[in-house]
Amino acid sequence: MTVQLCAALKIITLMKQQAVTQKQLKKSLIEIKENNELLRDLSRQDALTGCYNRRGFFEELRKRLSNDKNEGEKAIMVFADLDCLKTINDKFGHEEGDFAILSAAKILKHSFGNSEIVGRIGGDEFVVCAFLDNAIDIPSMRNHIEAVTREYNIKYAADKPYIIHTSVGVYPFVCSATLEIGELLSHADILLYEEKKRKRSILKSDYE
Repeated sequence: MTVQLCAALKIITLMKQQAVTQKQLKKSLIEIKENNELLRDLSRQDALTGCYNRRGFFEELRKRLSNDKNEGEKAIMVFADLDCLKTINDKFGHEEGDFAILSAAKILKHSFGNSEIVGRIGGDEFVVCAFLDNAIDIPSMRNHIEAVTREYNIKYAADKPYIIHTSVGVYPFVCSATLEIGELLSHADILLYEEKKRKRSILKSDYE
């Protein structure tokens, strides 16, 4: 009986140790999963602005375009360029340049809302994909971005020796899983170039 009792106690002890080990293992697996998700998110995120980086933007947009509920829905691709970043860096330093980049990201996020996909794909280049419930009105959209930009400059950059502003190209499209994201960006980039060229001609005429 003593031998049987000792054996039973040993088995109970081993079972308790096994339960503790399983609990610790489960906790470790949860921590590993959470860390992997964090690393995945960091690999898709721009460190300065918190926007998606190029990889994150492409992955998130591909996921949205592949979603059946978005098939046939209207959307826009916006290619935005922070004006005069090189001048800000050269004259006022890279810390001010970072402030301007971060400000441009905040302006775009505020202009389109948190549900839209906002990415920083280059030093001064941003992209936004917005899915629209209403008819696409590009002039009104530009006016809205301008209004948000003016408000931001008044509230948060009034003491700066420069104005934070972006040029944008807006390309409307209809969602489909077969769309090439790079092609959408190219169309928006062409419209951005035309917008910058138009702005340069206006500035030139102002000084003539």
